[in-house]
Amino acid sequence: IILAAGRGNRLKTVSEETPKCMIEVGDKSLMHHQLTALKNNGITDIVVGVGYRKDDVAAHSQKIDGMRFTFVDNPDYATTNTSYTLWMCREEMDDDFLYLNADVLFHESLITRLLEAPEDNVLALDNKRCGAEEVKAILKNDTILHIGKSWIRASVTVSLSASESSTSP
Repeated sequence: IILAAGRGNRLKTVSEETPKCMIEVGDKSLMHHQLTALKNNGITDIVVGVGYRKDDVAAHSQKIDGMRFTFVDNPDYATTNTSYTLWMCREEMDDDFLYLNADVLFHESLITRLLEAPEDNVLALDNKRCGAEEVKAILKNDTILHIGKSWIRASVTVSLSASESSTSP
């Protein structure tokens, strides 16, 4: 499941009216980087949560051959958030799945590491200083204690790891 419903207001100077998942980084868009990583790891059934310029995002996504797409519309994308778009995709969660935000660039090997993790439920985290709009997490002994954007005032650092979410409170 790739969430690509948002407009990307903070990136207006870069993207103008282009959905943020379609912004080019290097030789392809953020979305195409993700789709290529998924395809190279054998994942070809893709659910995309769309909203802003949904027809453009759908057409852009389908330029990658050999993949099957289901598009789930969030008509309230302008007044809701990624959690709501993920909720809109809930009927497509009938098996194991990966959840990606379409505006994140990552190395293809991250998908491989997630798929090969021995735990049933894993989350990839980056060890860095976080900005106000970034999702932050607090871990204790590989257990997620808190995750969110607004409740942590100070930057929190975590390591890139596979963490069992089944042990979360």
